[in-house]
This record gives sequence, C-alpha cells and structure tokens, in this order.
Amino acid sequence: MSSSLQDLIERACSASRYDPNLKLNLQICEMINKRQGSAPRTAAVTIVKLVNSPRTNQAMLALNLLDNCVKKCGYPFHLQIATKEFLNALVRRFPERPPSRYAPSPVQSSPENQWNHFDFIPQKLMAHPVLDRILYLIKEWKIALTELSRYKEDMTHIRDMYRLLKFKGYAFPELRDSSMAALAPVNTLKSIEELEEEDRVAQAAKLQELIRREELQKIKNKARLLYEMLDNLKQGDKIDETMKELNNACENAIPKIENMLKQEEDTEKIEEMNEAILIVKNSILKYQDLQKGQYNTNYDINGKYDSKLEEHTQPISLIDLGDDLSNHISTSGSSSPAASAFDLLSTSEALLPSETKLIDMVNKNGLAIQLETLSAKNNDNTLQHFKAYYSNKSTAPMDNMNLLLAAPKTIQKK
Repeated sequence: MSSSLQDLIERACSASRYDPNLKLNLQICEMINKRQGSAPRTAAVTIVKLVNSPRTNQAMLALNLLDNCVKKCGYPFHLQIATKEFLNALVRRFPERPPSRYAPSPVQSSPENQWNHFDFIPQKLMAHPVLDRILYLIKEWKIALTELSRYKEDMTHIRDMYRLLKFKGYAFPELRDSSMAALAPVNTLKSIEELEEEDRVAQAAKLQELIRREELQKIKNKARLLYEMLDNLKQGDKIDETMKELNNACENAIPKIENMLKQEEDTEKIEEMNEAILIVKNSILKYQDLQKGQYNTNYDINGKYDSKLEEHTQPISLIDLGDDLSNHISTSGSSSPAASAFDLLSTSEALLPSETKLIDMVNKNGLAIQLETLSAKNNDNTLQHFKAYYSNKSTAPMDNMNLLLAAPKTIQKK
C-alpha cells in the first residue's frame, strides 16, 4: 500500500527532473487524503529523505512537493511535520553556524563592539537555495500553524525549531501574502458540521500516531510474556495454544518492525526498534528450542541493543531540537586553533607541560585569538609558559597585530 505512494514520491522528485510536476504532486496529495492512516507519515518520511539529497534539483523538488502536501493534506500531514524527528531531519544538512549570508548584520551589534573594523567589510553573497526554501517553509509554518491554527497546541515543535534556528543566527526570508493565504485559515465562519468533520479528522490522525507509538511496546510485552511462559516449562511439559498464538504474533511482528525501521529518522527510536527485534527474535529462538526438546537454553530479553555497532551509519545532526539553548552560547572559535602560533616565551627543554587550557580572548567576525597556558614543571615552579594562537578568516586588510600581556609588578616578565 505504502510502496506505491513511495514510488510516486520518488518519481515526482526524480534526480532527472528539474521542474516540478504539478499534476503528479496533486495526485500524491489526493492519495494521502484518500488513504489517511499511515499514509501521511509514509509521505513525510519519504519526502524528507529526498530533501537531504546531495542533488540540489532533487532536494528542491522534494521541498516543492512538501509544500504542496502541507497546504493540501491538512492536519494529518501537519501532525507529521510537527514531530521532532521530522524537523531534525529537515535541517540535518544545516551547518551549526549559518553561512555568512544568514548571519545577522554585524553593524547591528552592540555599541561597544562597533569599533572593530571587521564589522564593515561587505561579504560576497552565496546561493543556498535549499537552505532558503527550508527557512521560508519553517517561518510559514510557524505563523500559519503555531499561531493561527485551531490545533496550534499540537504544533509547538515547529515554533521551537524556528526559535532554535533564529538563536543560532539564521535569518528568515520575508513571506509572500499569496503563499500564506494558501495555508492560513480562511477568515470565514464554518458550519458546525464542517468544524465537527475537522475535529474528527484531527482525532483520527492523533489516534493513528498514538497507536504507532504504543504498538512497539505491545510487541515487546508479548515477546517477554512468551519467553517467561516458555522459561517456566519443565522437562516433558507441552507448548499450549496461548504460547503458539504469542509465537505467531512475534513472527508477524518482525516484518512490521523492519518496515517501521525503514521509515524512522530519529536515532533513539531506531535503537528502540532494534531492541524490540532482539527481544522478539530471542523469544522465537526459545520457542524453537522447546519444540526440539531443549529446555535449558537461555536468551537475553532485556533488549540491551548496542547502538555503537551502527553509529557509523547514522548521520550526524548539527542542529537538533533536543539541544538545550543554554548550551549554545559558546562561540564557534572554541575549536582547535588554526594556522599560526607565536611563543611569548622562548621554548625550553626544561618545560614539561602537564596541562593545557585554551582561553578565548577575541572571537569576532573572522578574527580569533586564543591563549594557551602551560603549567611548567621547572625546579621552583615559578616559570609560566604561554602560547597564543590566532586565525583570520576575514577579507579585511591587516598589516600587523600586536598582542600585549599585562601582569602585576610583582611578576617578572621575560
């Protein structure tokens, strides 16, 4: 059922296309609306994977289709794009800090920083069509779905993502009135029947999502129950009908979980599904052993799946809604210092540094200066060694740079 929907989406977003096929896009929207159930989620997951395509034309086609689905498939699709996993997948290729084009204008910085000549150097604009489009859509959803929608309480993660991107320095484009009008609620009175139908569709979509989330736990509970019943059997005991039914349920659950795995983007949920498969398969193995008359075998049903085995296959998301905003106040220059370094004290073989610590002295508009303090282990512990690192990514001309070190008179400088 979902495979034909996925096929249509992949056709609409084929890498060989460069212009959207409106007829095919509308056909996909109609199919989502007609089928409901898991169709909105299947479509959302398939589309967001194509948004992350390395081919710009394919990513743009996927974003165009996404926009059509949001505007024509109503609440069931809105519920899917408002999930953490979808939003995190949508911005997966965003850099931790925005390209220069998206950074807030340095001229608007606080008055005490206006002296820096780096503030006034114009930067060359670079084209980022995919980032442009995603930022536009998120802002559009933020206004239409989290502020104007009847169901805005279900869309809070969209607002959270908007705030997170803004906090990281991304600037959102202006919205077109015509685009907003297609998504924002119509300012006309609706009949009681129309409002009741909207609520019915919304409740059905919520129920479908709830069932999907609880289904995994039910499968694990059945598998554990089967294992415990089998483990209590003694030599000569027979497998009863309840055990047979539970075993059949476990066998039927494996392809379901594997299908859910293909559609899932969230790392934590992928790990949870792998744990469920491990529990189910071990319960089935125990059942098969008892059929052979082997009563003393043991398998793990705790489901402690080792995610490290697959860490290399999971993409790294630089921007994640699970982030705490308070953890992002650190500057981007706290990484390893670049290129050049000059010593403030001459290097000596007697110096054996035991600990290093980098202190950010300047990190502004491309210019970064960090000071490294090295605890020296000379005979009387009176000698302190410093090293300064600087990097300059700005295009502003600079003839020279002096780094002055101030110290109390009681400390002798060499």
